Amino acid sequence: MRRSALVAAVLLLFATAASAQTLDDLKNDGKNSDNILTYGMGYQQHRYSPLKQINKSNLKRLVPVWNLNLDNN
Repeated sequence: MRRSALVAAVLLLFATAASAQTLDDLKNDGKNSDNILTYGMGYQQHRYSPLKQINKSNLKRLVPVWNLNLDNN
């Protein structure tokens, strides 16, 4: 009984292991904003979001929600 539970646990662990990104995944990074794989949103290193929630008409309503002072005297 213990052995079968151990085997089942090991199989479950291997079945849920994360897989590495493929070359196609990296080439298509940035085209889908739901799953960003690289720092710059693809090889082009755009570093901006294509999301549309913030635009010119609502930009003036943005306010900071937190602040961190790194000045350490």
